[in-house]
Amino acid sequence: MTVGHENLNIKGLARTQLAKSIHDAAWGAFLEILQAVAVKRGLIVEKVDPRRTSIECFNCGVRVEKNLADRVHNCSSCGVSIDRDWNSGLNILNRALMAVGLPLNGCGKSIIDIEEQQVSFVSLKKPTS
Repeated sequence: MTVGHENLNIKGLARTQLAKSIHDAAWGAFLEILQAVAVKRGLIVEKVDPRRTSIECFNCGVRVEKNLADRVHNCSSCGVSIDRDWNSGLNILNRALMAVGLPLNGCGKSIIDIEEQQVSFVSLKKPTS
């Protein structure tokens, strides 16, 4: 199983107007914990290029330009209409799967039904002995 995330320049973002939010969210610490938990559970963590993840349609790959106020991804090419963040997440997952070499169908999409993925929650509490 693969976990994908955007390969963001955290140090660079911390020097922008978002610096307080970046430090408050502790992104770097979260990614380190994610990697450690994934290794413990036998998962692969893959960083992917963050460019155009919210613009490209996860279903057909067509670019659908939006501004930040547009919260829904509406693709006129294939008819998909989903939340903008969900579309971005599916693109990140597809890129992570391609990076680790999982099989894709002829359209370049994963053969896994990515709309039916399960959500897993991990407890980060210290185990009691």
